Amino acid sequence: MVRGLHNRRHSSPVWDTFTVTVENQRARCNHCRNQFLYRAGSTSNMTRHSKLKHPTIQTKRQPPITFEDEEMDIVEVQGDSCQAPPRLPVENQTDNAQDTPATFQAASEQNQTAASQNIQGSSQPRMSAFVRTPLFLTKKQKLDEQLTKMIVKGFHPFSVVDEPEFRKFCAMLNPNYSLLTPKTISSNFVPQYYKECRAKTQKELQDQTITITSDGWTSASNQSYLSITAQFITEEIELKSVLLGCIPINERNTADNIKSSIEVLTKWGLKLKVISATTDNGANTKAAIERGQWKWVPCTDHTLDLIVRAAIKDNITPTKKKVKNIVRHLKLSPIAEAKLLQLSEQMGLPKLKLKHL
Repeated sequence: MVRGLHNRRHSSPVWDTFTVTVENQRARCNHCRNQFLYRAGSTSNMTRHSKLKHPTIQTKRQPPITFEDEEMDIVEVQGDSCQAPPRLPVENQTDNAQDTPATFQAASEQNQTAASQNIQGSSQPRMSAFVRTPLFLTKKQKLDEQLTKMIVKGFHPFSVVDEPEFRKFCAMLNPNYSLLTPKTISSNFVPQYYKECRAKTQKELQDQTITITSDGWTSASNQSYLSITAQFITEEIELKSVLLGCIPINERNTADNIKSSIEVLTKWGLKLKVISATTDNGANTKAAIERGQWKWVPCTDHTLDLIVRAAIKDNITPTKKKVKNIVRHLKLSPIAEAKLLQLSEQMGLPKLKLKHL
C-alpha cells in the first residue's frame, strides 16, 4: 500500500499540494488543511478541490505564475446604492469567442442598462442575488498578484490576510474573492515575484557600467547587515539605483569578511562592470574595496560628520555634557522638576517640558 502511494505521489501533480496520511487513508491539502478520503487511489476529488479552491496556486510541474503590471479593472458605482455591480466575464484570449463582449466598457454599459431595467421593472429579487458565483481565473490571479505586491511593497506581515477587519474589508469589496493564506503567499507568490523582479533588474544591468555603495547597520534585534546598492545612468539619462543585496553579517567586520559579502556582485555578473565603490571612512571597509581592486570614493556625508564632530569636540561637547547631566537629574527627581516649574512661574517664564538629550 505504501509503495503504491509513493509511486502515485510522484506521478500526479496533485501531490505537490497534498500530503497523504497512510494510517487513516486520507489526503490533506497543504494550503487549507482540508482532508479527503483516499482509499481507491483516485485523485479526482483532490484535483477538483485544487481547481475550485486554489486555482491560482501553481504546482512544481506547472508553468510559473507571471506578475503583470497591467492596471486593475475598476467599475465606478453611481448613486448611494451599496449593491455590487454585475460581475462581468473576462475577455476571451481566443479569436473564435463570439458571445464574449469586445471591450470591458461595452460590457459594463450593457450590464448597467440591464440592471437598471430589472430594478425598475420588478422588485422581486432573483435567485442569482443569493448565489455566490466564483471569480474567473484571470480575475482571481490579478487580485492575488496585487495582494502580493501590496504586502511586499508596503512591508506588511503575511499575517495581514488573517486580520478580521482586513478580511471583512475584502469581503465588502468582493464577496466572491477568497483570500490567500500566509503560507501560500510566502511559499508560492513572494518567491515567484522575487524571481521576476530579479530577472527584470538583471536585464536592466546587462549592458551597464555601475558604481556601488555599501553601508552596514544593526537591526533592533541586534542583527548586523551589510547592504550593496548599484547606481547607473540609463540611455534616457535617468539616474537609477537598485538594491543588489542585504546580507546578514554574523562575523567580525574585518576587511576579508566585508570583501566576501561584497562578492554578491559575482552572482549578478557585475564584478567587472564596477567603476567605483563608495563607503564610509572606516579602515576595514576601505581595505575591503581596495582588495577587490575597485576605486574607492569616501562618503561625503560621513566625511562632513567627522569634521563637525572634531570641530565641536573641545568647545561644545563639555557644555553639552553638563546640560545632559542637569536634565538627567531633573528627570530622575520629581521634586527637583516641580521646583524648576515653580521657579519658572515666579520668573514669568513659559512652562516648557525637558528635552531628551
